[in-house]
Amino acid sequence: MQHELSLSTAKSKVVLFTNKRLFPHIKIKIYNVELPVVTNVKFLGICLDQKLSGIKHFDYVSQKCEKNINILRSVSGVWWGAHPFTQKLLYNAIIRRHMDYGTMFLIPGNKAGLNKLDKIQAKCLRIILGAMKSSPINAMQVECLEPPLSLRRQFLANKFFLKLAECCGHPLIPKLDQLFALYNNNNIPEDKRPCILHSYLLFSHLSYPLFQYSKLPLFTMPFSALTFQPSVILNLGIDKFSIEANKTFSQIMYSDFQNWHKIYTDASKTDMSPVGAAAWIPSTRIILSYSCPSITSVFTGESIAILEAILFVKAHGMNNSIILSDSKSCLQSILSNPFRSKSHFPIIFKIRESLKECYDLNINIVLAWIPGHSGILGNENADACAKTAIATGSLQYSKIFSHDLRTILKPTLHENWSSIWQVSKNSKGKFYGDLQPVIPQQPWFSKFKILNKSVISTICRLRFNHACTPVFLAKIRIRDNSLCECGLDEGNVDHLFFNCPLTQPSLYNFIPPEIPRPTSFKCLLSLVFTPFVYILCKYIKINKIKL
Repeated sequence: MQHELSLSTAKSKVVLFTNKRLFPHIKIKIYNVELPVVTNVKFLGICLDQKLSGIKHFDYVSQKCEKNINILRSVSGVWWGAHPFTQKLLYNAIIRRHMDYGTMFLIPGNKAGLNKLDKIQAKCLRIILGAMKSSPINAMQVECLEPPLSLRRQFLANKFFLKLAECCGHPLIPKLDQLFALYNNNNIPEDKRPCILHSYLLFSHLSYPLFQYSKLPLFTMPFSALTFQPSVILNLGIDKFSIEANKTFSQIMYSDFQNWHKIYTDASKTDMSPVGAAAWIPSTRIILSYSCPSITSVFTGESIAILEAILFVKAHGMNNSIILSDSKSCLQSILSNPFRSKSHFPIIFKIRESLKECYDLNINIVLAWIPGHSGILGNENADACAKTAIATGSLQYSKIFSHDLRTILKPTLHENWSSIWQVSKNSKGKFYGDLQPVIPQQPWFSKFKILNKSVISTICRLRFNHACTPVFLAKIRIRDNSLCECGLDEGNVDHLFFNCPLTQPSLYNFIPPEIPRPTSFKCLLSLVFTPFVYILCKYIKINKIKL
């Protein structure tokens, strides 16, 4: 064959992909061996059926997840075991990864199959939080900060598309063009379109062109530049919070770099305005300024400023030059091993290559970190130049890097999830919606890792308003009446924690003075992100409350 590869007939099968009910009879032979015709096949870990409905793959994933759910159960129960934060990490590692792999390519798929995956997610969240089976799923997702699987599939599709879009001439892009035209010509609604097509529509028509490369930046670099160790100083001995930072800096420059050329670099970004990158050279009073698209990150702006400073030094043969930047992350990225780094940012590779070229020309360049906004005059001037560059800088770097586009994926996911939550909380999880009107940045229990599972499960159940209180048990017809065991009043949470003689003293006596009174237990449940949660947990533990 053309690529000098041979096919294994024993491992080969034939699947005819069609929506027709009657399948035509086909025969395919390789090396005079007739290949078996099957209704589904597993390819690269994805089970493909004849109609591409995804049923076989969803069943396959469900079976794998169900086995691993037993592991999740074995490390924790409702009132014992591992902390929910630990369980969440375990869920991500052994269960969610199976639901992530390949499912985005089978959308829109069979709804029954997708519902199986949603049920698996809900089951895992109940185990993690110790919640009751009746707990609203949308509330558990917010409490555990685990987005709906439909949004996560779109998030993964966006990441995948950005990865392939930065590769110039990728064969999938023309196919997506054809697919988009096909869907438009047939007026197929948006909810029936694949995730990857939504990603194509989102990122293929950007206001600025996307930076693309024909080869991975790692393979375009000379090996000598990849192995070159640049001279980078991450600690000059300047305290960021010292009022004498500028004086200390001047002394260091005078003692160690007295006759060196000093170049200050910085980047500035405000809201959705363009990003300004600048290099300030005091000895020649030269300013190198560049304006980048608004989506550009400060990291990219700092990298551009450092690269242009190096190119300026190289072009003018400025031996013994020190480039001073307040971006430690950028300098650490330059210093890191390119073979082990996950980030293959082309500007960083270009910086390493330029530094190696300067080294070969016997031009000595040192990169050093200085604390920003500490009163160092050169850094303050570079910051002012970067702010000016927003409006007046050169448009040489007008392309968008996929490195920067990836930073908006999680905020976009959070925004879409917030929109869904604002609607769904009005029909399901109303009680929890009043406590948690917006989606938090992290689960409340992730800050309190010393709490035991029993207490966290009780608080989570109370926040969902699905706890084993007499009122709720009567509501779901497990009890005949809603009276508390003390027989004085209905067994709602306010009575159990404030007035019930069986739980003494009253929780009301332990409420800090900064919490306004009178108050209700519902108001106290909204304070789980504050230190008050320690008081609540101690009260639950002392009274051995398990709801």
